[in-house]
Amino acid sequence: MWSQRRLEIGENVKIAPSVDCRGLGRIVIGGGTIVRKGVIIKAAEGASIEIGDGCELGEGSVLTASSGQVLRLGAKFKLGAKAAIHSVAGVEWGDNGILGANSVVGPRESEGNGRLQVGQDVRILNGALIDTCADVIIGSHVHCGPHCAWYTHNHLPKAGETFWDHGIQRFPVLLGNRIWVGHGCIFLPGVEVGNDAVIAASAVVTKAVKNTETVGGIPAKRIGWVA
Repeated sequence: MWSQRRLEIGENVKIAPSVDCRGLGRIVIGGGTIVRKGVIIKAAEGASIEIGDGCELGEGSVLTASSGQVLRLGAKFKLGAKAAIHSVAGVEWGDNGILGANSVVGPRESEGNGRLQVGQDVRILNGALIDTCADVIIGSHVHCGPHCAWYTHNHLPKAGETFWDHGIQRFPVLLGNRIWVGHGCIFLPGVEVGNDAVIAASAVVTKAVKNTETVGGIPAKRIGWVA
């Protein structure tokens, strides 16, 4: 389906017949990109989705940008099968990035309005959840194992009320450069992780992690330093 009104396609692009491009915004697909079957790319009015040269969008993956917003993927970005990126306040992911299969980027609450900014050579493997109720900022050369999660909102429990009867708190999550994140790690709202840190598998990060610090456990605590 090609209902998109402002579509720009570079040279040597391979697009499966079942790809669905739609909306009143702008979609740019860079040269040498492969778009596999079942992909949906939707840019609302005033939005722009820009896919760099040499990218690959996996089967059944989804890219959407809300009205007036930008979703920009750098060169050689790889989006896994059935992964989805929803830009509500801006998404920018640098060159040589990977977001694995069955991953989701977007706000988990309707009032969420955060942006995602990711540097170069950032690889986040399968089953990731990046909650953009508030901003998520990730530096360059960050590698994450599968099934990791970044949460930027939390509910405020009150006795005698359900969780849905009250508002939420929103805080950004910030990761520096050259960070190694093991399988199944969770980052909670408001945490900041310094450069050259290591997050051990299954850690739940609830407070700041210093440069070169290695943390692990629930909640995550210091277990060493990077030499």
